Amino acid sequence: MHNPDPLAVERRRSDLAKRLVRQLAAAVNDRQLDAIDDLVASTYRHCAPGHPLTLEELKDLNRALYAGFPDIRWHILELVAEGDVVVAFWRMSGTHRGRFMGRPASGTPVSVTGVNSYRITEGKIAEDTPHWAFSALLDQLTPLA
Repeated sequence: MHNPDPLAVERRRSDLAKRLVRQLAAAVNDRQLDAIDDLVASTYRHCAPGHPLTLEELKDLNRALYAGFPDIRWHILELVAEGDVVVAFWRMSGTHRGRFMGRPASGTPVSVTGVNSYRITEGKIAEDTPHWAFSALLDQLTPLA
């Protein structure tokens, strides 16, 4: 009986985890929020420091971002994985063409960078933790009206 190479097994598991995160980014960029349901666990949590979100709350946040920045895109700059943990380095960019968080459309191009860590369980994203300054996005917009 042949035992699989443990390094090959680990590499495959990491590759599958990275693929899942890429699929999530593609669904968000394509505005296919319902497709996310197939990628995340039923117990999924977006563990934003100080403000955790359920999947539905995260979808609502994305809808608000789409309304304020119709051309918004998340660009994965790099993915690093070890086993069932994936770290995504990303850049988000768009143009402020709609009302967002009380701020009127300004036509201002925005760009922010950040990092998310994802934990994969049984082939689904169980949680992710974003590490970025939301204020960096708001600082690029006009003051509240």
